[in-house]
Amino acid sequence: MKQTLFTFMFIISLVLMTACGGSPVDKALAKLDDAIEKLEKKGDKMTKDEMDAIMKDLEEPVSVLNKAIEDNEVGGVTKIKIVAKVTKLTALATTVGIKNFDLGDFSDKAKGTKKE
Repeated sequence: MKQTLFTFMFIISLVLMTACGGSPVDKALAKLDDAIEKLEKKGDKMTKDEMDAIMKDLEEPVSVLNKAIEDNEVGGVTKIKIVAKVTKLTALATTVGIKNFDLGDFSDKAKGTKKE
């Protein structure tokens, strides 16, 4: 009986973990990875419309990550991941030539150096 109950609870927990699809921070980081990959592949061959679409797609993930950092919902390792990915994305975007690619003081908040 105990083994059956344990197996049942294990199956339920497995289903719940896979149904949720991960945390919003992980999803936002995945979207940053997708944008980085697009910029690395196409680079200077991108049209203005494609660049604008990438910037539009990044508005929501950046706001999710910014809120997570402000509310201190992520640990130090995740903050370092965020800073590294945003830095890489900014460098690629600058190289490709996306104008007005402004993430504000996002990196300063992640590092904890922003004074309020």
